[in-house]
Amino acid sequence: MKIENADMRGGLSFGKLLAAFTVGALVGTWYEEVLHFVVEGYYENRSGVVHGPFNPLYGIGYVLMLLALRPIRRPYAAVLIGAVLGGGFEYLANAAQEQLTGGVSWDYHDRLLNINGRTTLPYALFWGLLGFFMVHVAFPHLERAYEALPKRASSWTAFGLSAFFLVNMTLSYTALLRQSERREGLEPRTPYGEFLDRNYPCERLEAAFPDIVYEEAEE
Repeated sequence: MKIENADMRGGLSFGKLLAAFTVGALVGTWYEEVLHFVVEGYYENRSGVVHGPFNPLYGIGYVLMLLALRPIRRPYAAVLIGAVLGGGFEYLANAAQEQLTGGVSWDYHDRLLNINGRTTLPYALFWGLLGFFMVHVAFPHLERAYEALPKRASSWTAFGLSAFFLVNMTLSYTALLRQSERREGLEPRTPYGEFLDRNYPCERLEAAFPDIVYEEAEE
């Protein structure tokens, strides 16, 4: 079985990829917040940046899925490759976060068929199914909506979103790195470090990233 009439309209421009990134980052945050509310019974912010309801990991994941799965016409192959890609990305993102900040936002050691607590085989299969849906079912609609925008409007929208995410992600992740330094008792070494200490103290970051768990330093 192949996916018939796969939408390969005008190629994947930067604007289309940015639109996919934005939708993925937004929908991923909503998904986690709704799931947390259903499972735990209360709301918790699950965004991945300090400003706005966006989790860039989902945005990056959507873009990677789009690049990898769009040319694949057989559903089972798309799901399998999406599972490997999604599970591998989740694993590497968790490992990178731990190495850079000393904390992790998810730990699956208590879950069935987990891989070093960073991902699980059932979750990888879920990412494969979700990737197939988002690429071959949802993206053609997003692509048509983007192409319907006037050229000038799409250009200015792409510029604005690029600037917003670049500044937002830079602030967010440098603030987390500076928080890691503060936990080690290190003073800021640059004016930018002082700016982060004033405007993004630990209390603000803990509210923005409540799910990050830090490993206690050994005495």
